[in-house]
Amino acid sequence: MLMSMTGYGAARRREGDFLVEAEVRSVNNRFLKINFRAPEVFLPAQMELEETVKQKLSRGTVDLTLRIQSGEAGGVAIHVAVLERYRKQFEEIQKRLQIPGTVEMAWLASLPGVVGDAAEVEDEGEAHRLTGLALEATREALEVLGQMRRAEGQAQETEFLALMDEITKLSQSIESRRPAVLAEYQQRLRTRVQELLHDSGISVAEDDLLRELAIFAERSDIAEETQRLKSHVAQFREACGRTEPVGRKLEFIAQEMHREVNTIGSKANDAALSVLIVELKGVIERVREQVMNVE
Repeated sequence: MLMSMTGYGAARRREGDFLVEAEVRSVNNRFLKINFRAPEVFLPAQMELEETVKQKLSRGTVDLTLRIQSGEAGGVAIHVAVLERYRKQFEEIQKRLQIPGTVEMAWLASLPGVVGDAAEVEDEGEAHRLTGLALEATREALEVLGQMRRAEGQAQETEFLALMDEITKLSQSIESRRPAVLAEYQQRLRTRVQELLHDSGISVAEDDLLRELAIFAERSDIAEETQRLKSHVAQFREACGRTEPVGRKLEFIAQEMHREVNTIGSKANDAALSVLIVELKGVIERVREQVMNVE
């Protein structure tokens, strides 16, 4: 089953007055890139948290965001010790420089580190417990993300198989058109020769016409390309049924399909054939765009 690279998952874990929230968002990327945003208490565990992500995901840009809420303040904490240090320093500066007035509390509260989104972690044991909650919440958020990615991947697989059917149908139409193209070219060749040699008394041997027709047939032969295109379609279908990540393989197969149809197009010398090739190119381009979202 295919996995999409786009998804969202969130989870919470509570212990006592602390509530730890984990959010995981993922979007397309050829490789795995993890953006980590979290309160300072979780920074020592960043590598462990990112490794938890790597165990579940192999591609995509992943935003892992952690938050802490504490008590009834709804996640807002005033760091009194920081505020007190600011106040003392400004009062000393006022006294030294003889600056009148008082230091406003609202202004102090706007300074960095005074107001945060989590209560202060008082000891190492508390920090360890919060890290454990963060790991649990991250794992659950990744499970929710995985469910969304699988659901979207299943929808993508259905779309891909329908596109493979279209490619097969158009390829067969192109192949079936080839005999008519040769017959029409032979008739045009005869007519043109007759027009050029009319009243000249000169005739062209049948072998010469057949030789020219053989050269045309060789130059415009697309049997190899259509056969390889069939093989690519079969490989694409087979890859869609695998359980491991196949996004990069599907990208490569789609690129090879694009190359084959370009070669077919360069050999086209028939209006009806050109219409079919343009349509085939459009279908393969849709495949190339959509495989960019497969893990």
